[in-house]
Amino acid sequence: MTKLEQEALIARLNEAWNSLSIEEQDRIRPMLAQVKAQKLMSLTTGQVEKDPNIPHHMLLIESFLNEDHDRLVKTLHAPIMAPAIQRVGPEGEIWGFGKYQEMDLGWLEAGVIWLENLRYKYPFPNQNPPVINIPDDVTIAMMGDWGTGNWRGDANPSPSAKVAEAISNIAPDVIIHLGDVYYSGTNKQESENLLADWPSTKAGGMSFTLNSNHEMYPGAAPLFQVTLAHEIFAAQQKHSFFALENSDWVIICLDSAYYSNVWKMYMSGALGTAGNAQFSFIKTQAAKGKKTMVVTHHNGISDNPNGIPTTNAFWNEMMSAFPVASPPAYWYWGHVHTGVVYKDAANGTKPRCLGHGAIPWGFSSELDKAKQKGNILWFENRNANDPDIPVRVYNGFTILELSGSSIKETFYDETGNVAWAAPDA
Repeated sequence: MTKLEQEALIARLNEAWNSLSIEEQDRIRPMLAQVKAQKLMSLTTGQVEKDPNIPHHMLLIESFLNEDHDRLVKTLHAPIMAPAIQRVGPEGEIWGFGKYQEMDLGWLEAGVIWLENLRYKYPFPNQNPPVINIPDDVTIAMMGDWGTGNWRGDANPSPSAKVAEAISNIAPDVIIHLGDVYYSGTNKQESENLLADWPSTKAGGMSFTLNSNHEMYPGAAPLFQVTLAHEIFAAQQKHSFFALENSDWVIICLDSAYYSNVWKMYMSGALGTAGNAQFSFIKTQAAKGKKTMVVTHHNGISDNPNGIPTTNAFWNEMMSAFPVASPPAYWYWGHVHTGVVYKDAANGTKPRCLGHGAIPWGFSSELDKAKQKGNILWFENRNANDPDIPVRVYNGFTILELSGSSIKETFYDETGNVAWAAPDA
């Protein structure tokens, strides 16, 4: 980002902030104060309980609104981060100034666009969502948080480009993106960072994409008007929730972002008021008596420094839409930029995080502690040998092979090699 671009972005930030009422500013200020204390202390000690509903973008917003960014940068460079060394926080977040790292000023753009659109949302689709038939024997690729675009050259392709190539080599029947186009799901970013580099299915295959917190920052208009209107996603019929169905399975793909709390930057998942279209849709699909799978952007389990991942409010909301005796067999989500296979939940649901599709991420001490305690079966922790980002672990994706009522579940890394495979079920 050039100096002129930075100055223009800061001017937009101040204009957006000053356009808010005092009451609206007061709703945001506690997050600004809290994120500064939490993030800097967590980076220093790795022991501070974090609020998963406060994104790191808030740290940049706070520093520029208070004209304190230069001091923040010096703080990060001095005792915490030596020059040219990227520090990895407990979640695996990379505290550096490079592209898509925590202090990348592109994240400030996300905050500015969110502030500019606090009062706007594109209308939610009010037609019946599609239920699309898929073969009984079908291969499905899923990747989460993939919309970075190929921001590096051919000599060292971006993780997203490697993931796209690996998926295209497999040529699945179906591809599902679990949402997030960076930095803020604008028209240009939806076109260049998602549509332009979309991987290939086999001939006659179908592609789908979900709503996300980043795509809600401009009120989701680019998602609905640009992406879902594109021929790549024709089977989705311009809906942000839908289902895929065969003789044995119903895969319920939901919009966990539209009804999320705008004042928390859409960080936590939500389905909307109980009894709304999504709740009714889930109940209808669950009543079919088939094996069910849920796919969302937002996570139903929150990680923490004590190594004991816990189900959150979104988990409870989701399960309330299912019969107690028939919870979803699997739940796949993104949002958190890691690849994780959690142990089975108490109700039998198998939770999975696929948020490692493209964003550079490092070794997570939180997840390592959880694995040592037996709370997760696997997480991506292998160094990717990236010459530009030495601390980065592999990005990747997941392939599901359904055959009748059985499922073969395989996590791949960006090179196309198997990272983890579940026993056939």
